[in-house]
Amino acid sequence: MRRVPFNRPVEAKRILNALSAESRVRMLASMVENRRGMTATELSERMNMALSTTVQHLDILTSTGLVKWTLIKGKRGFVKLYRAPSRRISLNIDISLLSKVPPMNVLDKRLREFMDRIREEKKLPPNPSVEDVRRFLDVKEDEAVIYLDFFNQAEDKILDKLSEEFKKLEKREYTVKELSDVLRVDEYWVVRLTRRLEEEGVAIVERDRIVLLQSDPRN
Repeated sequence: MRRVPFNRPVEAKRILNALSAESRVRMLASMVENRRGMTATELSERMNMALSTTVQHLDILTSTGLVKWTLIKGKRGFVKLYRAPSRRISLNIDISLLSKVPPMNVLDKRLREFMDRIREEKKLPPNPSVEDVRRFLDVKEDEAVIYLDFFNQAEDKILDKLSEEFKKLEKREYTVKELSDVLRVDEYWVVRLTRRLEEEGVAIVERDRIVLLQSDPRN
């Protein structure tokens, strides 16, 4: 069973929004019944729905963690096999906190502000605390709980910002420690960033150094 505690209002709201569409609930039910998993095409046929619409619904479900996917080999290459990992979901909702969750664009803006402000004093930790958020964003504790919940689900957005900063650096080669010092982040974030950049084909790891490739678009 998936459990969402009361101090995860952003996660709870995203799940509630995902379950607000009957089509997505029916998709989840189909995946729960089919423990092997289902492809988007199979779900599209089961739901009698256009494939593009099915994929849009699946993107929403996967973004909330209600659905997971793995790559399997199909007749025409690799395809995604979608599964619903939990048959039951337990939401412990604090209505007051839920009502204060701001729009996504505000959450995105505050995340960037937090990253900039905390790094003026110390390195961005792998797991910021409520006190970190309260202090560096100058907000009340209940607001800090909301922002921290979003930050904990926003690794991709954090890596997006770090990637932008890395690509603007003058030097093209760094050790993990050097990049940690330059970007003002814990080495955890450097490792995560390196994996992202390797996947994008933007950088490689060579003799324990992270090398930004010359083919980067800024050249």
